[in-house]
Amino acid sequence: MKIVQIIAMCGVALAFLGCSSNPVTYGSDFKATVDFANYKTYSWHAPNEYNVSSKAYAANDIVDERIRQSVDVELLKKGFTQVDTEKADFLVNYSITSEDQLDIRTYNTYNGYSSGWNHGAYYGSHYRYYGVGYGAYKPEVETKVTHYKQGTFVLDILGGKTDKLVWRGTAEARMSKAELTAEEREAKIASIVKNVLSAFPPGQE
Repeated sequence: MKIVQIIAMCGVALAFLGCSSNPVTYGSDFKATVDFANYKTYSWHAPNEYNVSSKAYAANDIVDERIRQSVDVELLKKGFTQVDTEKADFLVNYSITSEDQLDIRTYNTYNGYSSGWNHGAYYGSHYRYYGVGYGAYKPEVETKVTHYKQGTFVLDILGGKTDKLVWRGTAEARMSKAELTAEEREAKIASIVKNVLSAFPPGQE
Protein backbone atom coordinates (compact mmCIF):
# COMPACT_ATOMS: atom_id res chain seq x y z
CA MET A 1 0.00 0.00 0.00
CA LYS A 2 1.28 3.47 -0.85
CA ILE A 3 2.41 5.66 2.03
CA VAL A 4 -0.08 8.41 1.02
CA GLN A 5 -2.97 5.94 1.22
CA ILE A 6 -1.79 4.74 4.61
CA ILE A 7 -1.56 8.25 6.06
CA ALA A 8 -5.00 9.13 4.70
CA MET A 9 -6.46 5.96 6.17
CA CYS A 10 -4.99 6.73 9.56
CA GLY A 11 -6.51 10.20 9.36
CA VAL A 12 -9.92 8.61 8.74
CA ALA A 13 -9.47 6.34 11.74
CA LEU A 14 -8.43 9.16 14.05
CA ALA A 15 -11.27 11.42 12.92
CA PHE A 16 -13.91 8.71 13.30
CA LEU A 17 -12.66 7.28 16.57
CA GLY A 18 -12.38 10.82 17.91
CA CYS A 19 -16.07 11.63 17.34
CA SER A 20 -16.68 12.26 21.03
CA SER A 21 -19.59 14.68 20.61
CA ASN A 22 -21.36 13.04 17.67
CA PRO A 23 -23.91 10.26 18.23
CA VAL A 24 -22.92 6.79 17.02
CA THR A 25 -25.37 4.47 15.26
CA TYR A 26 -24.82 0.74 15.69
CA GLY A 27 -26.01 -2.18 13.60
CA SER A 28 -25.33 -5.84 12.86
CA ASP A 29 -26.21 -8.63 10.44
CA PHE A 30 -25.44 -12.34 10.34
CA LYS A 31 -25.84 -15.55 8.38
CA ALA A 32 -28.86 -17.33 9.84
CA THR A 33 -27.67 -20.84 8.92
CA VAL A 34 -24.58 -20.62 11.16
CA ASP A 35 -24.71 -22.17 14.64
CA PHE A 36 -22.74 -19.62 16.65
CA ALA A 37 -23.03 -21.80 19.75
CA ASN A 38 -20.22 -23.94 18.27
CA TYR A 39 -17.83 -20.99 18.26
CA LYS A 40 -15.36 -21.19 21.14
CA THR A 41 -12.00 -20.03 19.76
CA TYR A 42 -10.86 -17.25 17.44
CA SER A 43 -7.88 -15.70 15.72
CA TRP A 44 -7.22 -12.47 13.85
CA HIS A 45 -7.62 -12.52 10.09
CA ALA A 46 -4.66 -11.44 8.00
CA PRO A 47 -4.76 -7.62 7.45
CA ASN A 48 -5.94 -6.32 4.10
CA GLU A 49 -5.89 -2.96 2.32
CA TYR A 50 -8.83 -1.65 4.36
CA ASN A 51 -7.17 -2.18 7.73
CA VAL A 52 -5.50 0.66 9.57
CA SER A 53 -2.70 -1.67 10.57
CA SER A 54 0.58 -1.15 8.74
CA LYS A 55 4.17 -0.89 9.88
CA ALA A 56 4.80 1.80 7.27
CA TYR A 57 3.23 4.53 9.40
CA ALA A 58 3.86 4.52 13.13
CA ALA A 59 0.57 6.16 14.15
CA ASN A 60 -1.33 3.30 12.52
CA ASP A 61 0.23 0.88 14.97
CA ILE A 62 -1.20 2.86 17.89
CA VAL A 63 -4.74 2.86 16.54
CA ASP A 64 -4.51 -0.74 15.41
CA GLU A 65 -3.24 -1.91 18.79
CA ARG A 66 -6.04 -0.12 20.64
CA ILE A 67 -8.71 -1.63 18.41
CA ARG A 68 -7.30 -5.14 18.66
CA GLN A 69 -6.86 -4.94 22.43
CA SER A 70 -10.43 -3.73 22.85
CA VAL A 71 -11.76 -6.55 20.68
CA ASP A 72 -9.68 -9.13 22.58
CA VAL A 73 -10.96 -7.82 25.92
CA GLU A 74 -14.61 -8.01 24.85
CA LEU A 75 -14.28 -11.47 23.29
CA LEU A 76 -12.55 -12.74 26.43
CA LYS A 77 -15.45 -11.43 28.52
CA LYS A 78 -17.79 -13.43 26.31
CA GLY A 79 -15.80 -16.62 26.95
CA PHE A 80 -13.88 -16.89 23.68
CA THR A 81 -10.25 -18.02 23.61
CA GLN A 82 -7.64 -16.70 21.19
CA VAL A 83 -5.69 -19.49 19.45
CA ASP A 84 -3.54 -20.04 16.37
CA THR A 85 -5.33 -19.37 13.09
CA GLU A 86 -5.43 -23.00 11.95
CA LYS A 87 -7.22 -23.98 15.18
CA ALA A 88 -9.72 -21.12 15.34
CA ASP A 89 -13.48 -21.57 15.01
CA PHE A 90 -13.77 -18.04 13.62
CA LEU A 91 -11.59 -15.19 12.43
CA VAL A 92 -11.86 -11.47 13.25
CA ASN A 93 -11.13 -8.55 10.96
CA TYR A 94 -12.04 -4.85 10.91
CA SER A 95 -11.99 -1.83 8.63
CA ILE A 96 -12.67 1.91 8.86
CA THR A 97 -14.08 3.81 5.90
CA SER A 98 -15.59 7.22 5.16
CA GLU A 99 -17.83 8.82 2.56
CA ASP A 100 -18.92 12.37 1.78
CA GLN A 101 -22.40 13.40 2.91
CA LEU A 102 -24.68 16.44 2.64
CA ASP A 103 -26.90 17.82 5.38
CA ILE A 104 -29.56 20.13 3.88
CA ARG A 105 -31.86 22.01 6.27
CA THR A 106 -34.42 24.75 5.63
CA TYR A 107 -35.38 27.24 8.32
CA ASN A 108 -38.14 29.85 8.60
CA THR A 109 -36.45 33.21 9.12
CA TYR A 110 -39.75 34.91 10.12
CA ASN A 111 -38.91 37.92 7.94
CA GLY A 112 -42.04 37.51 5.78
CA TYR A 113 -45.72 37.63 6.63
CA SER A 114 -48.06 34.73 7.07
CA SER A 115 -51.57 34.54 5.67
CA GLY A 116 -54.38 36.27 7.61
CA TRP A 117 -57.15 38.83 7.73
CA ASN A 118 -56.49 42.55 7.57
CA HIS A 119 -58.81 45.54 7.86
CA GLY A 120 -58.72 49.29 7.99
CA ALA A 121 -60.76 52.47 8.01
CA TYR A 122 -60.04 55.42 5.74
CA TYR A 123 -61.40 58.96 6.11
CA GLY A 124 -61.44 62.03 3.89
CA SER A 125 -63.05 65.46 3.88
CA HIS A 126 -66.00 64.21 1.78
CA TYR A 127 -66.00 60.42 2.31
CA ARG A 128 -65.57 57.56 4.76
CA TYR A 129 -64.48 54.03 3.73
CA TYR A 130 -64.02 50.82 5.69
CA GLY A 131 -62.57 47.69 4.10
CA VAL A 132 -61.82 44.09 5.07
CA GLY A 133 -59.54 41.81 3.08
CA TYR A 134 -57.60 38.53 3.23
CA GLY A 135 -53.98 38.40 2.20
CA ALA A 136 -51.51 35.53 1.88
CA TYR A 137 -47.79 36.18 2.19
CA LYS A 138 -45.06 33.57 1.82
CA PRO A 139 -42.63 33.61 4.75
CA GLU A 140 -38.95 33.94 3.94
CA VAL A 141 -36.80 30.84 4.42
CA GLU A 142 -33.10 30.11 4.66
CA THR A 143 -31.44 26.91 3.46
CA LYS A 144 -28.16 25.71 4.93
CA VAL A 145 -26.06 23.03 3.26
CA THR A 146 -23.35 21.31 5.32
CA HIS A 147 -20.70 19.04 3.83
CA TYR A 148 -19.33 16.38 6.17
CA LYS A 149 -17.80 12.92 6.21
CA GLN A 150 -19.63 9.89 7.60
CA GLY A 151 -17.25 7.39 9.17
CA THR A 152 -17.98 3.68 9.51
CA PHE A 153 -16.20 1.14 11.70
CA VAL A 154 -16.84 -2.43 10.51
CA LEU A 155 -16.05 -5.54 12.55
CA ASP A 156 -16.26 -8.82 10.65
CA ILE A 157 -16.51 -12.40 11.87
CA LEU A 158 -15.54 -15.08 9.36
CA GLY A 159 -15.86 -18.84 9.59
CA GLY A 160 -12.48 -20.29 10.52
CA LYS A 161 -12.75 -23.20 8.11
CA THR A 162 -14.51 -21.38 5.27
CA ASP A 163 -13.05 -17.87 5.55
CA LYS A 164 -16.54 -16.60 4.63
CA LEU A 165 -18.32 -13.71 6.31
CA VAL A 166 -20.86 -14.94 8.90
CA TRP A 167 -21.41 -11.84 11.08
CA ARG A 168 -20.84 -8.12 10.70
CA GLY A 169 -21.17 -5.34 13.24
CA THR A 170 -21.02 -1.65 12.36
CA ALA A 171 -20.73 1.74 14.04
CA GLU A 172 -21.43 4.93 12.08
CA ALA A 173 -21.00 8.58 13.06
CA ARG A 174 -20.24 11.99 11.64
CA MET A 175 -16.48 12.35 11.72
CA SER A 176 -14.99 14.97 13.99
CA LYS A 177 -11.73 16.90 14.01
CA ALA A 178 -11.90 17.45 17.75
CA GLU A 179 -8.63 16.86 19.53
CA LEU A 180 -8.73 14.16 22.20
CA THR A 181 -6.10 13.06 24.66
CA ALA A 182 -4.59 9.59 24.32
CA GLU A 183 -6.69 8.43 27.28
CA GLU A 184 -9.90 9.84 25.79
CA ARG A 185 -9.21 8.26 22.41
CA GLU A 186 -8.49 4.89 24.01
CA ALA A 187 -11.74 5.07 26.00
CA LYS A 188 -13.69 6.02 22.87
CA ILE A 189 -12.32 3.06 20.92
CA ALA A 190 -13.12 0.70 23.80
CA SER A 191 -16.69 2.04 23.97
CA ILE A 192 -17.30 1.67 20.23
CA VAL A 193 -15.91 -1.88 20.15
CA LYS A 194 -17.94 -2.90 23.21
CA ASN A 195 -21.18 -1.62 21.70
CA VAL A 196 -20.50 -3.24 18.34
CA LEU A 197 -19.77 -6.61 19.96
CA SER A 198 -22.81 -6.38 22.25
CA ALA A 199 -24.74 -8.05 19.39
CA PHE A 200 -22.30 -10.96 19.06
CA PRO A 201 -22.99 -13.82 19.11
CA PRO A 202 -26.48 -13.14 17.68
CA GLY A 203 -29.30 -14.21 19.98
CA GLN A 204 -27.05 -14.04 23.06
CA GLU A 205 -26.99 -10.30 23.82
